[in-house]
Amino acid sequence: MKKIVKFFVAFVIFLFIFTACSGKGNSGKQEISDNDPENSVSDGDEISDDEPEPDGTEKFVTISSSDYFEEDCPVDDTEVYDNFALKDDIPDVPREIFEGDVYKLDGNTLLILHPYKGLVTVDISDPENLEVLDSINLAGQYGHYIYLQDERAYVLVSRTDGDSDDGGIIYYGREYSKLVAIDTKDPKNLSIAAEFIIDGYARNSKQIGDIIYVVAADKAYSWKECDGTWGENRNERSTIVAINIKDPENIKMADKISAEVAADLVYFSDKHIYVAESKTDEWDDPIGENRFSIFDISDPDGKIVQKSTIYPERFIQGMYETDNFFYLVTSSTYEPYYTTLESFDVRDPANVIKLDSTDGFSNAAFNGYTMYGSRYSYSGDQRHYFLETVDLTPDNLSLVSEQEIFGSISDFKFIGTKMLTIEQEKKDYQVKLGLYDLEDPENPKEINSILSEKNISVSIPDCRIFDELGLILCSVSESTPQENFLKVYLVDLDLEKGLKLRGFITTDDFARFGTAVKNRVFAASNYKVVSADITDRDKPKILSEQPIAVKIPGLTGCGEHLCGINERKLFIYDGAASSTLWQSNLLKSSEYTANLVKNASSFYLYNNNQKYCGNSDDFFANHPVSVKIIKNNGNDSFEETENFNIPERIGYYAAAAVSENNIMAFRSTKWETYSDGVKVKSELHFVDMNDPAEKITASKIDFDYLKLFIENRIFVSGDTFWTSGCIKKTPEEEENEYFCYAVPFTVDKSAKPKAGKRINIPGELMGISKDGKYFYTKTPAVKSEKECEDLGDCKIKIETSDFYILKLNNKKNSIDVVGKETLEDRTVFNYNSGQHTKEYSVSNNVFIKDKLLFFVAKSNRKAECSYNSNFVYEIKIVSAADGKEIFSGSFEQVSFFNDVQDGGLLLLTNKEWIYVTADGKTKKVELSKDLGTSGQYSPNSAQLIGDTVYVGTLWGGIYSFDVK
Repeated sequence: MKKIVKFFVAFVIFLFIFTACSGKGNSGKQEISDNDPENSVSDGDEISDDEPEPDGTEKFVTISSSDYFEEDCPVDDTEVYDNFALKDDIPDVPREIFEGDVYKLDGNTLLILHPYKGLVTVDISDPENLEVLDSINLAGQYGHYIYLQDERAYVLVSRTDGDSDDGGIIYYGREYSKLVAIDTKDPKNLSIAAEFIIDGYARNSKQIGDIIYVVAADKAYSWKECDGTWGENRNERSTIVAINIKDPENIKMADKISAEVAADLVYFSDKHIYVAESKTDEWDDPIGENRFSIFDISDPDGKIVQKSTIYPERFIQGMYETDNFFYLVTSSTYEPYYTTLESFDVRDPANVIKLDSTDGFSNAAFNGYTMYGSRYSYSGDQRHYFLETVDLTPDNLSLVSEQEIFGSISDFKFIGTKMLTIEQEKKDYQVKLGLYDLEDPENPKEINSILSEKNISVSIPDCRIFDELGLILCSVSESTPQENFLKVYLVDLDLEKGLKLRGFITTDDFARFGTAVKNRVFAASNYKVVSADITDRDKPKILSEQPIAVKIPGLTGCGEHLCGINERKLFIYDGAASSTLWQSNLLKSSEYTANLVKNASSFYLYNNNQKYCGNSDDFFANHPVSVKIIKNNGNDSFEETENFNIPERIGYYAAAAVSENNIMAFRSTKWETYSDGVKVKSELHFVDMNDPAEKITASKIDFDYLKLFIENRIFVSGDTFWTSGCIKKTPEEEENEYFCYAVPFTVDKSAKPKAGKRINIPGELMGISKDGKYFYTKTPAVKSEKECEDLGDCKIKIETSDFYILKLNNKKNSIDVVGKETLEDRTVFNYNSGQHTKEYSVSNNVFIKDKLLFFVAKSNRKAECSYNSNFVYEIKIVSAADGKEIFSGSFEQVSFFNDVQDGGLLLLTNKEWIYVTADGKTKKVELSKDLGTSGQYSPNSAQLIGDTVYVGTLWGGIYSFDVK
């Protein structure tokens, strides 16, 4: 201990002593100038470049464009704070403070704040048969704030509206939050009882007595008026509201105040709210003013009064109030690090008196603290791990002891004179749960601790103490290269003997919480809620698991089923029940993304390496592609192989396809440098998947054609694969003209490909029809720019490309042009008044649906005096057979659209969904009110099976509608 003390003393540079320097005498206390409340602000065959030479039959040529106290004043040691006379008699009636949480338990109903589905109610009366009763989506970002009183749940929601229009003014970057009162009398039928909009992003909240206080950071934002005049950026502020919930039938806004202090840190006591603003730039240098403001909330009816603002010199790190005294923790944000603790008398918050300060924490950056009773505990940065105890006698702050500890303390919990800590050590990525005895503050002792394994990615545990059960539950998310796990560890708590690790319950996904009722534990992840019997704490037994939400990151068809990839697994979904029907085991190698190709009988899940390591080809050889085959046996029966590796490759696989005879083809990309830049070349790999357990037969072909733009595809028709590439038209390197070719490869079960005759095509291959008769190609975009003719000082940037419909002749040696569409993407930039704004844009998309082509032109024009744009979608359907248009339509006020695989297009307007069928008919669809109100509920993928369209909505499940 002496060594540690000497170490700190050696690094003490100076001691801040804050005393009166006003010239009126030195009384040992400093009055801070108070802000008058009246003045406060309210409210097989190789193909190379060398052969064959152009033979005169190449008719298509592709063009590529390619300080607040004075120092050094004498100090009077007289105790003065006890003699301080208050100006007014302020009643000292403490009000109970209720903490918000991610869950609340109301009898047999568990209320869970799910990050995507909102408030969820679960019946836990029968732990062996949990029942999810209802949920209500509040369309926002949920924190850890549920309050419960009188059959009402109060949920705080932060949301970034970002840009909006209000009263003829366009706002950019404005944020809002809301406190929502939800009627929970019938947990099977949740409904909104009241809602309060709050300016700014909610930073913190507390329920104190019958008042819920919310502090929001109302950040700077800008605006533009209808005449084009720009408003100045508004200063950062804090909005504080008080919601009176005493009468559940008359929930009301009791008060609202706006103050010129940014809510970077918020602290609540039963009498005051302290809002701190700490200014640093990205290099951790102080900029502007550090300050904190005191707001009096002693009125039990919710009146808020701003009392004073104080300006420390250093970065504000922590605040604490007890027994009418306030403690402020500040630190430097650059070396040499030092931290200061200061004490204040706040019995009259309009006339705050500074009592003492100590900076005994020299050369240790502040990394976490807690205060309890008369003690303050602190831990240093990742280079110096210390637990320091300070005597909080208001006018005589002093360092009592310091003790070297395992890691940086991220959380403290006090149980009488015992302290439970969660510590993290960065070197070996370990987490420690420690129990300390602080009865003798001069000699704190570690009773014992529990340590996690080394080098495992573990989240900081959320530990909850159940004194009456002698139990601690720690919810931890653990990640391995294979999976993520939620583990709720059971720890025996004996304040004399210490901690003892028992068993754990586990489920997939990241930890949310764990709570205990007698010998039962209830835990929740994003996916499900779990109950467990912990009678035998070493071997807890899971009793029931019920899904809360099904994550649908993408939806496609697997035969007559719906499927999708999630966490490198293939999921088969029951579309009618919006649930998981079957899931595969995990695909190997977490560094890769999972991809899916399929034929009539099987689904092939493989990883795609997109990680590069310098120019070393050995890197890719050490990271082979892993493949899993899932066979569809019918009657909802699926059989999967173990993961196996494809033997050889160079580069990464940019595209893949599988034939009906179970040959997989991969196009592997590599880069080569030429005088006119870097060109992308490829290799083709063919792998026999018919009996991978016995032997994998693979072949490789050097495919030396260049790739001119982002597309790099391979297609299959029957047992024939098609891909494309380009060569220079002339030897001159400066020329930017190319001959492009489609090249077929037929592969039998020996996996030895036979290259067919190349066919000159315009551009590169974008798709083929299922029977291989129709080709669809696109040329690289040619970029240009021109001045506007009638829109003032502006420019139009244009990208033009041609899309071709081609038909292959019977001999499969040439093609004919059936149709051609010129796609022109345009963006208008306005330079008026020195502003560079995008006024208007048109973008084109093409969706290939076998022998039908959907051409979609999306127009985006700013609405007059509104941030919101008017999105217009022009849809044209063209038949590949004759190139003729069979449908044309225009749709306004479309927020976005989805391509329905094997079907048409789904448009989402501000009122409804509109489905455009493959033959050009339209159908209006009315679905759940939740859809479209949140990014987690908006459609992200869709699939047509039979006469039903199934729509995936990420965490919103699967919705369906009939289009017969």
